Amino acid sequence: MSVVKRAAGIMTTGLAFIGSAGAAFAQALGSEGLSNKMVWVYGAGALVTGVATGLQVWQPFGQGPATGKDVRVIVGKASQRSDDQFAILNEKVDRLLAATKVGDQGRGVAPDTTVRDQIVAIVESADPGVQAAIDRAIAEPGLQSREDTEQALIAAAENSKLEVAARLRELGAFQSLYSVGKAIETYREALRLDPGDFWTHVLLGRLLSLAHSPEAYEVAETCFALSKEGTWERSVACSELGNALIARNELSEALVQFRDGLEIGRNLSALDPEDDYLSRSVSVILNKIGTVLKRSGDIDEAIIYYEESLNIRRRLVALDSENNERKRDVSISLANIGDVQRGRNDFSNALYSYEEVLSIQRGLIEKNSTNQDYLRDVSVSLNRVGDMLREGGDLSKALLCYEEGLEIIRYLVSADPTNGEHTRDMSVSINKIGDMLVARNNFSEALAHYQEGLEIVRGLSALDPANMVLRRDVWVSLWRLASFREDQIAAWSEIVEELETMRRDGVLISSDEQYIAMARENLAAAQFPTI
Repeated sequence: MSVVKRAAGIMTTGLAFIGSAGAAFAQALGSEGLSNKMVWVYGAGALVTGVATGLQVWQPFGQGPATGKDVRVIVGKASQRSDDQFAILNEKVDRLLAATKVGDQGRGVAPDTTVRDQIVAIVESADPGVQAAIDRAIAEPGLQSREDTEQALIAAAENSKLEVAARLRELGAFQSLYSVGKAIETYREALRLDPGDFWTHVLLGRLLSLAHSPEAYEVAETCFALSKEGTWERSVACSELGNALIARNELSEALVQFRDGLEIGRNLSALDPEDDYLSRSVSVILNKIGTVLKRSGDIDEAIIYYEESLNIRRRLVALDSENNERKRDVSISLANIGDVQRGRNDFSNALYSYEEVLSIQRGLIEKNSTNQDYLRDVSVSLNRVGDMLREGGDLSKALLCYEEGLEIIRYLVSADPTNGEHTRDMSVSINKIGDMLVARNNFSEALAHYQEGLEIVRGLSALDPANMVLRRDVWVSLWRLASFREDQIAAWSEIVEELETMRRDGVLISSDEQYIAMARENLAAAQFPTI
């Protein structure tokens, strides 16, 4: 049975409920007032265990597995906020505060038991943070006047907003497992309530990158501004800004950011060498530097960074051999080294590296067959193995790899059409199969694949026109289709125009400059065919 068939129908995360929290959730499911009750359940700490662990079969209260639709409806309603709720609460609290007894010289005493009970009743259905905070405020012995009480209640309301923002961040993490679009909106709402939270900006920026939104760069700049020099947050901010700069094809600027982040990370890790999280984070930045160097053509230096990253990750796996994420990290570093070997035309060693990567990833899928990251990893590796098999002349096996990879990525795109990374992956797999069909002289099916691939990348590029990778995908797809078009002049004119526009926009990589001349030659040949 294929990876996709094992994954189909299983929701993207596990929910576990204990004791009265489970009962409260069950009650909430059966009521029309689901939104308020779900907020209460969130606040009770009952919602998610295993958000980070990924994809499990959910069987709450013996009712059988919930479908993806069931859970999407639940979290969708749970994420609904009523802005009127805070306004109504504030209005009623103001009226109740007016009942505060006033003593000599305008000074008052704390509200009596009746007023206190009324306030508790008002916030009964609101977030428990509001109820608890107001309860504490009213019980505060230092409150002697209406003004004192009012200030305490204002502080309680602000604290409540922060608590709601924290719950929204949990919801966003959950939604990111199956819907980038929904998660983006949830994180935006969290930032509206808590605009200064650094990590919310980081997570929002990463999701925007997945959606190929140019806003990711602005969010990365905000992360940098929120971080303090020399801190771990600054190292993370440098990395996020570097990622955004790569998307804008500003490789030298990205390299500066990654090197700054690496220096901070190394310094912090040296202060606490037993901190595995810091060690792992250093390995991530090393990989990023290697990738920029590879794309800049400095392959020899790139592999130095990749190998250092791999050594750190192998050491971390040796410390915890059952840790799936550490194994995945090793597979990523091995794939990077395979890419360098491929760039050196060392196809046999590249195939060996890619096959080792695929073996690790298939092992991870056996343990968690619905983890979307693991599924995507397998799809990408199948393409890499297929490429090396094709270079070695084994076209039949190469096609099988491409087809399996496409099956997986189509499943992932159907599960979350808002994930731009998965959507681009799908176009890559479609084009690879088109290439194989051309090699087999099956031109009609190849044309259909190329047209589908072009339609996909044009849609993505329209969403993020500054993204040089997507812009490159467009002209490469046009080049593939050129030989199929009857109007060769129009075909090559479009390609020349696309390449020259990219050069003017500063998103044409230097190694692709040669294709402008080649496209012009093909255009001239179409305009003035030899007799």
